Amino acid sequence: MLQFSHLYKFKPVAFCVSASWIFTGCVDVTSSHQHNTGKFIDSPVVGLAYETETMSGRTNLRGEFKYQDDETVAFSVGDIVLPRTVAQPIVTPLNLVNTNNPENTEVVNILRFLQTLDKDGDPSNGIEIDPSVHEAAEGKSLDFSSEDFAAESSTQDFLLEAFGDSGSLVGSVQAVEHFMVSMEFSVERPTYDFSHGLLNSKSFYILTQSEVGAKRSINDLDSFHFEDGQLSYFKDGMSVGGEYDVSNGILSIDVDGEESTQYIAIHEEENGFLNTCWASTPLGSLLCETEEDYVKLFYSTQSASYFLDSTYSESPGNEEPGNEEPGNEEPGNEEPGNEE
Repeated sequence: MLQFSHLYKFKPVAFCVSASWIFTGCVDVTSSHQHNTGKFIDSPVVGLAYETETMSGRTNLRGEFKYQDDETVAFSVGDIVLPRTVAQPIVTPLNLVNTNNPENTEVVNILRFLQTLDKDGDPSNGIEIDPSVHEAAEGKSLDFSSEDFAAESSTQDFLLEAFGDSGSLVGSVQAVEHFMVSMEFSVERPTYDFSHGLLNSKSFYILTQSEVGAKRSINDLDSFHFEDGQLSYFKDGMSVGGEYDVSNGILSIDVDGEESTQYIAIHEEENGFLNTCWASTPLGSLLCETEEDYVKLFYSTQSASYFLDSTYSESPGNEEPGNEEPGNEEPGNEEPGNEE
């Protein structure tokens, strides 16, 4: 959660065309082997140069590039090369830096760089890199790991070459906010989304991965109860209020006394529980990668018991969500947290 070489016999021969309306710049001619199509996203980035072990060119109007299985890919603008990463269906600056944190210094600098290059200055409709920017970047290199990226002489020299005296980097906060909005709609979304109907008048037990298999009573678990935008959070025998909302399938909760909002996305729905990812940003809630990152929300006492008691041998039950209230072994008798 956030707090987010192979050698190939055939090589491409690139035929370049000068027509200004062809954004890809070059057409790849490779072996007849089947290729995959990936997409580079801040917004979809058009005209970004790429090179894999067997293919090269520039991303098309959808931000797409070509690659083969088990390849890596490097993206570049002129001689300014971004970090190489594994070629895959969706590549973002997070992949380039191998992090889930969009506020990582190197990620932020790459975002600022790419959004600054956008031809019309509005990355919300996509980022288009003009061929003249590639020319301006010839013989240039940038230090994306710099804590003061905008003030680096190499950054200033490139901006002057590409945009003249008017050249300046997009701000850090603006760049990250744009990226997070783009990613919410671009990453592969979970099959199941939160909705007000799923939550309203329902209660859920909370079980982290570290608690799985613990010899504990169901009544010892923390739990949520949702009611018309109002949240009751039962923790350690105490009840705390708060508010919740759902936007774009992601649940946001604000617990009284807590400084930050928590965002929760469903990654799987299994028999009796939701496998969820929690983070401090909407984007982060979509990016859990390891089993330890997930939090289970149970709407079935039988299913919760299964994960708490390793000697329990029956399979989780088939109850529909919210037909019972946490806090009692018999479903529905009382709200969670009211036990003596």
